[in-house]
Amino acid sequence: MLFLHRKIYFLLYLYIIGVLLVITSLVICTHFTEYFSIHVDETLYFNFGRMAYEANSLKAPYILGEQASVIGGYGWYGPVYNIIYGGLFKLFGIKQVYIITFHYVLFLLCLLVIYYLPFSKLRRLLFTCIFLSTYIVCPFVLTCYPETLHILLSLILLLVFAKQNENRKNFYFFLFLIVLFSLMRVTFVFWIFSILFLPKNSISIKIRFAICVLFTLSILIYMKFFQAPSYVVGLNEIHETKANLSNIVASLKNLINNFKTNLYQLFNQTHSSIATFLLLFFIALFNVLQIKKDRFKSKEFGLLLIVVMTYIILLFLYNTKAYFMEKQSGFLIPILIFIIVSSKKNNLLLFFISLTVFLPHALIKSMNNFKERKFPHENEAYHAEFKNEIADLFKNVPQHNKDIHVVLYPPDFEIEENYLSCFLPLNQNGTPVIYTVNPKYHKGITIQTKFHTFNKCKIDYILSRQPLDIPNIVLTKKDKHYYLYSYPDIDL
Repeated sequence: MLFLHRKIYFLLYLYIIGVLLVITSLVICTHFTEYFSIHVDETLYFNFGRMAYEANSLKAPYILGEQASVIGGYGWYGPVYNIIYGGLFKLFGIKQVYIITFHYVLFLLCLLVIYYLPFSKLRRLLFTCIFLSTYIVCPFVLTCYPETLHILLSLILLLVFAKQNENRKNFYFFLFLIVLFSLMRVTFVFWIFSILFLPKNSISIKIRFAICVLFTLSILIYMKFFQAPSYVVGLNEIHETKANLSNIVASLKNLINNFKTNLYQLFNQTHSSIATFLLLFFIALFNVLQIKKDRFKSKEFGLLLIVVMTYIILLFLYNTKAYFMEKQSGFLIPILIFIIVSSKKNNLLLFFISLTVFLPHALIKSMNNFKERKFPHENEAYHAEFKNEIADLFKNVPQHNKDIHVVLYPPDFEIEENYLSCFLPLNQNGTPVIYTVNPKYHKGITIQTKFHTFNKCKIDYILSRQPLDIPNIVLTKKDKHYYLYSYPDIDL
């Protein structure tokens, strides 16, 4: 029996070390090649950091339909990522590869937090193996998406939740972490409902429930005033709904329709990340249903409730296409693994699935993420020329004392253009430059639609890759790769 245990431990350690070697090797390789983001949102996180680094500003570098947040002029995710990635760039310099290295450090911290979870050694190793095999962990270390950060925050909340006792200081610390983490990803607020399942202390269940309601309303207020409007169907209702009965009823109808559409889409798409999440969820659900004593008071039930509530809200407010949902629901993965590992049942079954199904997919996705971002552009001379020209976009242009708003037509999600957008200037001698785009862009639209304005902020310039014939604009500057137009009543 002792020999068998040692063999199991050896295999688990071998599994973990093997995955670590692969990911570590890929991260090291990113330092020996040109490495750039390839998706629009990915580039946006990089530019959040650039805005803080270059203009010392927490404002959004890109906005849709001329709409930033009501307070502060922040982007869709608030000011937090400007602070995080801007601080990183202030310390080490401005390169995308530093984001990858930062995410790798966070990834290692995830493993450290797992080590302190209140499980036996064997269960911690099982947790780690399953964790490393999921789609949200290793592949996203190699991107500019902040999912590794969200995973770490989720694990920290799990650790604090699991070690809660009757001490009120621990309770208040847990509340503080939920508030802090919700500023980065607002769906963390649903962790607040887990306090209903914590050990009894002098805080009554009525007060706990009131805290849950208050925290949820606070996050809605935060989204309303400190985050830019989103053009996702459901989330847009939070910003656009007016305080009268007819508008509220119309918004509720839109949310219900969005829920139906998303629910149908969720179960009618064949994508490995969605299948992985649903498999983990149903195994966790089965394990919770196996709890005989005080099932509905157990911590496992409380954790499952967080998952269910978050997913239902995403169905109402978001989009269940795999590209979006694998990131929005990724922080729930550690919760599901925790529930599964807490039980004696299905652990080995899930480990076998992780080894044979999850892990190959995670490693292939990691390799693909690395290959896709390894400077996939052939015309290096063209890119060097563009970067040099665009860097001088506002050189010899009248100095502005207020934020500069530039209308830009975003490329059709092409790899090359997302790369080039990392070099658009975000300041003019310290004055923030903010690019605004028409949210309803698509291929084949007219010039007038591309550069349509919404009269929600003072537009100073139009930046185009081609000459424009639009009334009331004046050509201010042109170069081989761009045309910069201004309005006669430009606001300096």
